[in-house]
Amino acid sequence: MSSLTAEVNLSMPLGEGERKVDKLALRRPSSGELRGISIQKLIEMDITTVLVVLPRISMTPLSPQMVNQIDPADLISVGEAISGFFTPLKTSSFPTMSSPPGA
Repeated sequence: MSSLTAEVNLSMPLGEGERKVDKLALRRPSSGELRGISIQKLIEMDITTVLVVLPRISMTPLSPQMVNQIDPADLISVGEAISGFFTPLKTSSFPTMSSPPGA
């Protein structure tokens, strides 16, 4: 997957009956999908924050019940995938404090 999407294989499938989900496809969140969310808490993988953002960015349809039954180990994997979306897509060409212009 690209840096705009991530795939998380679940160790404990979600759902009941015929509809079982064993893999989540996530996409990089837009600013609107982060409304009301602390990005710092999201990067720190705060459980409540990850559970709020997960259904907003999941390309795999998730019911609230499915989100609440996610295994803690799988939740960590989801949090890591979400945190990975907050790295720059490309390196800036602007000068930094350690490299003044013309240096």
